[in-house]
Amino acid sequence: YLWAAREPQAAADYAAGRNDPALLEAVACTWASKDPKNAVAWAFGLPEGQKRNGAVANAVTVWAQQQPEVAAAYIGQLSTVEARNQASLLVASAWSNADPKAAAKWVAQFPEGTVRELALNQLISTWAGTDATVAGHWLQTLAASRSRDVAVSAYCTVMNAKDPVVSFEWAKTIRDETIRTQTIETAAMTWQARNPVAPRAFK
Repeated sequence: YLWAAREPQAAADYAAGRNDPALLEAVACTWASKDPKNAVAWAFGLPEGQKRNGAVANAVTVWAQQQPEVAAAYIGQLSTVEARNQASLLVASAWSNADPKAAAKWVAQFPEGTVRELALNQLISTWAGTDATVAGHWLQTLAASRSRDVAVSAYCTVMNAKDPVVSFEWAKTIRDETIRTQTIETAAMTWQARNPVAPRAFK
């Protein structure tokens, strides 16, 4: 850590030569705290595999925790779709913890697809846990789509612990039949476990 703080490139070269995941992640974390752009570029330049993924995760997460808007702008310039997708989810996760409202504005711009669904899942799972009311209001602004269904399902998962009846009402708004059925069944089982004599609320 001390070497990476003083001479990040030299420490990075040494870690890459040793091919030790712990060293790679330590360099990525320390370097990103001082020079995130070059740290992320270095991490993505490592050979593909779990070791690179660990270094990338550390570098991008540190950057997103410190400067989420800058990190978000940078990853849009990454050369491959795989790199952009991986970094987008890392930024979305870190940003959701720090400022879910701001993260929501960014994630809402994602095109439909797996990355948007995963990012919304992360966002809503975090946001609903800290402020379910505001998260719910934001969910109402989403247009009908599969990603919206995934986000509502994530919201219901959190609400099951708070109020399974509210979770059930939200679940009914899911258009995808498979997701809706699974979400409703989970809410119903949670409610019935708490109130075995009152399952009719879910009819």
